[in-house]
Amino acid sequence: MNVAAVADASKIRIVRAGLERLDDVEPLWRALRDHHADIAATLVPVRSAEESWRRRRAEYTEWLSDSSATILFAEEDAPVGYLMLHMMPGPPSWAIGDRIAEVETLSILPAARDHGVGKLLMAAARREARERGATTLSVALLHTNEGARRFYEREGFHSFYLTMLASIAQE
Repeated sequence: MNVAAVADASKIRIVRAGLERLDDVEPLWRALRDHHADIAATLVPVRSAEESWRRRRAEYTEWLSDSSATILFAEEDAPVGYLMLHMMPGPPSWAIGDRIAEVETLSILPAARDHGVGKLLMAAARREARERGATTLSVALLHTNEGARRFYEREGFHSFYLTMLASIAQE
């Protein structure tokens, strides 16, 4: 990948895909998994890259098979990033729409980060979500991922839920 070309957003194209392109996600997922392992390994144990991809692939296959999800690839000559958008019913308690779109995953290869690829993917996700009837985007992220938090805040997201974990395995 030519990183200089990535700096020019006109070189990147966003491609909508489904199950037929799932194998193209693997190296991008692994890059994100490695990043998460680096920034959060002290919080909880991390699965191996192979096990993580096996589980994530199964989850993506289910969503893509029932048409509740879409893969958006950012491509130069090859994929440099992807966003998995998952459509879900709106929550019963909050008046944020009957359908919401969850950004399940946003991953950009390390060499392509900070060149506007995430911004392009988010713009495409907004369009896709609106076309599919959503009025709200949602995303969950590791609380240790400060870079992602700043990115999503710049994209108009704000904190809403807080998820907490407690181990009950050895009580």
